[in-house]
Amino acid sequence: MHEEELKKFVKSYYEAKDMMHDFSHILRILREAEKLAKNYNVDKELLTYGAYLHGIVPKHEKAAKRLLKEQGLPEQRIK
Repeated sequence: MHEEELKKFVKSYYEAKDMMHDFSHILRILREAEKLAKNYNVDKELLTYGAYLHGIVPKHEKAAKRLLKEQGLPEQRIK
């Protein structure tokens, strides 16, 4: 996973959002996901992608899928 590229991609979609749903929201979700990962047997990489991409609206879905492919995720993990 190339987390810096993922952050750069996601930040562009959250720059103009309200303060409850801007990029700091993504970082809050990521922190909570990391806490959960400590107590459960989960795929941490997939959890991280989910935290970053959970708010990408359908009109940006193709761009998000392209990013995931560029990040090396296998096709069957990209839905």
